[in-house]
Amino acid sequence: MKIIDYKQPDFYHFSEDSIIFAKKVSTLFKTAHSNVLEICAGCGVIGSELSNLIEINQMTFIELQSEFDESLGSNLKNFCKAKSAKYIIGNFLDLNISETFDMIVFNPPFFELKEGRLPSDFRKQQCHFIKQMDFDLMLNKAFKLLNRSGIIYLLMRVDSSLLQKTKLKFKLEMIEHFDSKNGVFRIVKN
Repeated sequence: MKIIDYKQPDFYHFSEDSIIFAKKVSTLFKTAHSNVLEICAGCGVIGSELSNLIEINQMTFIELQSEFDESLGSNLKNFCKAKSAKYIIGNFLDLNISETFDMIVFNPPFFELKEGRLPSDFRKQQCHFIKQMDFDLMLNKAFKLLNRSGIIYLLMRVDSSLLQKTKLKFKLEMIEHFDSKNGVFRIVKN
C-alpha cells in the first residue's frame, strides 16, 4: 500500500487505518458525490485519499485543534483532488453550517475520557479521547447536515465502549472489520 508523505504535527501520526477507511468507503459508491464533509479531519488524510479515489466537487474538512492548521492546509493544497476544497479549524458543534452533504466521513477519537490512561500531552488527549455526550451531539448535528440521500461513514474501534454506547442510540451497520481492532460503519439514525 502506497502511503503519501502527508504533513503532520510533531505530536500526531496518522495510521494506515485512515487510508484503508478511505479506500473502503470509495468502493461503496457508483456515482460521484458532489459535497463531502470530513469531521475530526486531523491532517486531512481521509478526505484527501477519498478525493483521489472518487470524484468530489466540494470537500470540506473540519478540525477542532488549531495545531493541525498548517498541516491540513498544506495537505489539501498538495494532495486533495476535489474540484474545490476548504477547511475550518473550530468546534464542529459550535459552527453554523448552512450546506448539506452527500456524504460525511468521520474518524472520531476512539476512546471515552473514562477509558484508559490519558496522555500527559493535552493535544494527544484531544486526538484520542471524547465524551460520549459530545459524540452523540456531533452525530445528531451530522445527520442534520445530510441531504435526503446522504450517508455517514465512521471509522471506529470495534471493541470501544464508545461504539457500544453509540449502538444504543443509532443504528450502526458494520461494513468491514479490517484488522483486529478497527471497522468501517455506516450509520443510520434510529
